Amino acid sequence: MADPDRPFEFLHVNERESKPRSTGITEIRGPYYDPMGPRELRDILETMGHYVDIYKFSGGSFALMPEEAVMELIDICHEYDIKVSTGGYVENVLARDNDSVERYFAEAERVGFDIVELSSGFLAIGADDIVRMTEVVDSDYDLEPKPEINVQFGAGGATNPETLEEQGQQRVADRRRLRDRERPGHREPGLRGARSGDVRVVHQELRPGDQPLCRQLTDRRTRDDALGAVGQGHHLGPDRHLEGRPRLTAAMTEIPESHPRAGSLRTREQIIKGVEAGLTSQQGLIAQGRGEAFDYLLGERTLPSADAAARAGAARLLLADQPVLSVNGNVAALAPEAVVELAGAVEAAIEVNLFHRTEDRIERIAAHLREHGAERVLGPGAETRLPGLDHDRALVAAEGIAAADVVLVPLEDGDRAAALAELGKTEIVIDLNPLSRSARAAAIPVVDNLVRALPTMTGHARELGGAEEETLRGIVEAFDPEATRRAAEQAIREGEL
Repeated sequence: MADPDRPFEFLHVNERESKPRSTGITEIRGPYYDPMGPRELRDILETMGHYVDIYKFSGGSFALMPEEAVMELIDICHEYDIKVSTGGYVENVLARDNDSVERYFAEAERVGFDIVELSSGFLAIGADDIVRMTEVVDSDYDLEPKPEINVQFGAGGATNPETLEEQGQQRVADRRRLRDRERPGHREPGLRGARSGDVRVVHQELRPGDQPLCRQLTDRRTRDDALGAVGQGHHLGPDRHLEGRPRLTAAMTEIPESHPRAGSLRTREQIIKGVEAGLTSQQGLIAQGRGEAFDYLLGERTLPSADAAARAGAARLLLADQPVLSVNGNVAALAPEAVVELAGAVEAAIEVNLFHRTEDRIERIAAHLREHGAERVLGPGAETRLPGLDHDRALVAAEGIAAADVVLVPLEDGDRAAALAELGKTEIVIDLNPLSRSARAAAIPVVDNLVRALPTMTGHARELGGAEEETLRGIVEAFDPEATRRAAEQAIREGEL
């Protein structure tokens, strides 16, 4: 494809070599959060196609589209000398359909893909096993393998600079170690990721005794077993973990109903999927673990005191002039439908409010709630600040939490609970820890798991929907928050584990 005739040609730009390029590779995403059809793609490529090298189907979107639509998108890319990648969906194939991995490669070849991405963003696949899958794709299929080794630069959440520096050094060392495995003269497939820089990982020389679980994928007798092991979330190979990088094993385990803690295990899987979808921060996993510990001590049941608190909370929401349900990433991952149903039952607004805030996460959570029935979600673009808070949880919507008289927070809220109280707002908190700052500051603490408490509150709200205002006020005034906290603490101290 020839260089385009550009206006302002006298202005300096970073010149690139002609396609196919070996440096300055640009990869763009196709269908992902929004669909993309052939007309939109052609519009993009007619204007900027000269600068695009790879077009990536993300999230397995190709599996939802008609075959002719997928092939048309691929053909348009090829018109502009752009290679087409499957994206990193092989992780999902390994976890859910690990006996169909080679069918996945073959189907990608048949449909016309050029590149198969072999990434390990959430499934714990050792570097040696990525190398072996790279060899399989390279030798058995007319496809280019693209293993992806991610290196993070920049802080996320509360990560301190020293930790980031240590992690960066380790990841650079990992990349050098992988490059050292290249066999002289071996052909280098196109292993270039726009997010991770040039990574050329094509071969490993096996040493005596160096036989990981995956063994040699080029031996077809053992390949299926090896891929099956990857699908079960095992850490494979001698390098079982790229140190310095948080990893999540695949949360796809079959949980039998007979398991005594089946509900809790399913909740774990939901929160991990929330991280994968970009709804929940990794710090949210720690918060979930802390809450699960208290739930275990409470017997993983709704106490009578918690049910009474949920009833009082429902009554207070029905009495409110402008009630708001505050949602964070954990809540969105665990109970989106329950949030929407409660909001409908008490005519409350829904607002996304995060401590580890990015606009991308805010938008993803809002979209996720809309997918589960929410008509309107506040939070994106919030600019009003609550006084007394120095972190991003202070950012609220002017027509949401800032104007609310009653706010429901379905998870521990800490200093924001006190800040809302200072502003004269009534806060209802769902928190499994009866001794937390949130539970102590809340006007109505519901000491229960949010996945139980939200539906319980919705049930009470529907029951009380036609009640007189005097009846609702009587329920709220009779509620004793201190007695509720004491009852939960006593259950923890005296309960049978």
